[in-house]
Amino acid sequence: CPYHDPILQMVQTAGPRGLDPMDRFLSEGVSEQSALFRRPDTGQLSTNKGCLCAR
Repeated sequence: CPYHDPILQMVQTAGPRGLDPMDRFLSEGVSEQSALFRRPDTGQLSTNKGCLCAR
């Protein structure tokens, strides 16, 4: 699936390093933020990471 393939291939993703907590929070995508809400653009939960393994 598009979410687990990079993890299983052991590919390192570039993340925000050296940022203070507020800048790191603002740079994260909605699926990485620690809040649960329904996204207005997709109608899915904000925690949805696009995993298709269970299908």
